[in-house]
Amino acid sequence: MKPYLPPDDDALDTWLRRDADVPLPDDGMSKRVLAALPPPAAPASPWKLWLPIGLGALAGVICVVLIDRNGSGTSTIESTVNQIAALVSDPGTLLTLAICAALGTGSSVVGDLLED
Repeated sequence: MKPYLPPDDDALDTWLRRDADVPLPDDGMSKRVLAALPPPAAPASPWKLWLPIGLGALAGVICVVLIDRNGSGTSTIESTVNQIAALVSDPGTLLTLAICAALGTGSSVVGDLLED
């Protein structure tokens, strides 16, 4: 069974717009629904956009610097792995990474709590 459709779009448009100017009575339902909705969410902080971009750029710069220092005859990957191992074995680097991880986790948790 096919639904009836007028033969041309103008007739359909006229038919659909026939009583479009007459407001439908809703007995205040629209106001009640809008009042029950939660307030709009606050716009996202700029750091949520720029932090991943900055970290990606920093990682790229670090990779370029590590690869650029390869002059010892070893492969680039082996040299990079050795330099990263030397960096990670430094207690200052480990402390810096731990602080960054704690700050990142803490800001994520606090951000989630504030959004609720």
